[in-house]
Amino acid sequence: MRKTFLSLFFCMMVSATMIWAQESENLEDILENFQDADIGQTDFLEMLKDLQDHPININRATLRELLRIPFLNQQTAGSIIRHRREIGQYSGKTDLLEAAALSEELVDAILPYIEFQSRRRLAVFDYRFRIAGALHKTRAFVEKRYGNPLYVYQRIRWRPNPDVQVGLIWEKDIGENNILDFGSFHFKYHWRKAKSHIQIGDYNIEAGQRLVFSSTYGSPLVIANAQPFTATPFRWRSKSAVDENAFLRGILWDYSPGAATKITMAYSRHSLDATLSPDSQMVASMYTAGYHRSESEEKKRDLVDERIIAAMLNRSFAKGHAGLLAANVHYSLPIEQNEAQPRDQFNYISAYYSMQKRLLHLQGEAAFLEGKYPAIQQTLFLRSRDIPIAFGTLIYYYHPAYWAFHGRGFGKTGAPPMNEYGYFQSITARMLPKTKLAAYFHHARPVSASGAFPFVRSTYQIQLGQSLRKIDMLFRFTNRLRRGPIVDPNRNFAITGLKTSILRLHLTAAVSRSCQLSTRFEMSWAKAEGQAQSGNGFNFYWDVRLRPHKNLKLQLRWTQFDVPGFDFRLYEFENDLPGSFRNILLTGRGYKWFFLMSLRLLENWRLAVKYRHMVYPDTPTIGSGLNTILGNRRQELRFQIQAVY
Repeated sequence: MRKTFLSLFFCMMVSATMIWAQESENLEDILENFQDADIGQTDFLEMLKDLQDHPININRATLRELLRIPFLNQQTAGSIIRHRREIGQYSGKTDLLEAAALSEELVDAILPYIEFQSRRRLAVFDYRFRIAGALHKTRAFVEKRYGNPLYVYQRIRWRPNPDVQVGLIWEKDIGENNILDFGSFHFKYHWRKAKSHIQIGDYNIEAGQRLVFSSTYGSPLVIANAQPFTATPFRWRSKSAVDENAFLRGILWDYSPGAATKITMAYSRHSLDATLSPDSQMVASMYTAGYHRSESEEKKRDLVDERIIAAMLNRSFAKGHAGLLAANVHYSLPIEQNEAQPRDQFNYISAYYSMQKRLLHLQGEAAFLEGKYPAIQQTLFLRSRDIPIAFGTLIYYYHPAYWAFHGRGFGKTGAPPMNEYGYFQSITARMLPKTKLAAYFHHARPVSASGAFPFVRSTYQIQLGQSLRKIDMLFRFTNRLRRGPIVDPNRNFAITGLKTSILRLHLTAAVSRSCQLSTRFEMSWAKAEGQAQSGNGFNFYWDVRLRPHKNLKLQLRWTQFDVPGFDFRLYEFENDLPGSFRNILLTGRGYKWFFLMSLRLLENWRLAVKYRHMVYPDTPTIGSGLNTILGNRRQELRFQIQAVY
């Protein structure tokens, strides 16, 4: 094992000495930190992809249009508009830096999603078709327990004019028979005379600190990211991902009687998948996977009817923003909860605010369930264009009886805020023009130890980025500690802890304008309290990206890994078909490689193909249950074609 580590490290260093400089990949940096396997597609990613295809004209955009860019908040978007009125139109990046007083990092982040020229598209049509299938044999298909073996996805977006948008989504997962297993529709209209926006169909609401309403996936712990501290206090958007449960389905009316006031009313009625209690009289848990392949999964489909009525009042001020939210959520069956009696009605009242004054940015929300069970979150962020240091702190408290299916707890991708309190601190410092240091610390513990998995969790991460001529280097160290109760086979109760450490070295370079190379070495250690260190895991990859023609992009990656168990787990971000991504959970010993090609066939047609191959040489089968792969290889082929007019 030791010789393997040394040889891989040597190979990595040799490949790193090749000439290269990394192209800015802000989106990849964020997605790399989604530490959940196979999320695959998010509203966040779909929104950014749509903005790349149809960038916002920064010289014509309204405040609402600018706020579609998730890196901008109320204050920064307002600054762009204010300076545009005072000095005239922007001609490029330099004007944004000088006039709008934005940081260079922020301007670099938004550049892929804006345009400066006055090009007004009268109509936009976007059709995307995606199909994928496994080339290996799975027990469920051999035994004919699953249906159609293909994944099929289709999406249509039509914007005949700036005030109207229509969207359709159809999707079926591998193993589902119904080609329209999941369907989504939205119609959005900007009624200018009535100062209103009307949304019919599927949508998401994000309010305050996202304690009552959030997008499907919450805020993972992402280093050197200001999003948790500067997120827009209120926004809604049409649904664009394929999550089958965590969204609203109905009608939304957004009315602006004045430039500073906004009133939003929402109604939703939606059938949710669920796991019921043995007597089928209560909901034991929400089933959010969205799979309907086997008989047991089909039985969980649409078992609970959810009805929501919500009202929001938002007011903008010179230096801030404030809002009130009231919502009634009713379910057709009572929901079992951690610290409260099962109930079928949930009434929420929430107040939130955002305030910025010079260096200081404050945001917070206090939400109450039934007027007595609170969820509170407060942030403080210090940043100045003239000072190369940014500091943020966030504290939160979620009462054990608080629960909101559409809310998201801090540091979680899909879990609601419930039975936890903690704090998060983040610092980013530009030490030299090409040296950047970032770190965060997160500590969380349950309010009540009687809940499921009452673990105390502490995480810190330190990252150093350095650019040396044509080489970009990133060093990252992560340490996680989890303490909580365990019960051994003899039913003896004890408190134990698990400490996990991860070290990453990532190097990137560009041999030329058309060739980019990157390499990464990552190693993990895990140690249980009272035991000697039990081992380590590693992951190494070498990645080549080529652009032999302006209409053709190629990527090839080879990965080798040896991860002895789940406690040593590592995640590897993979580029995928446009509009999706993969975070692969690595356990066991093996290797994998993938090839990705993106081709612009004509001016308006784009083709993408990806092939991925994983091999586990030490095992005759992979996985368990119906999803057992009969062999030691995973093979997948994915294809997408897109037409944009």
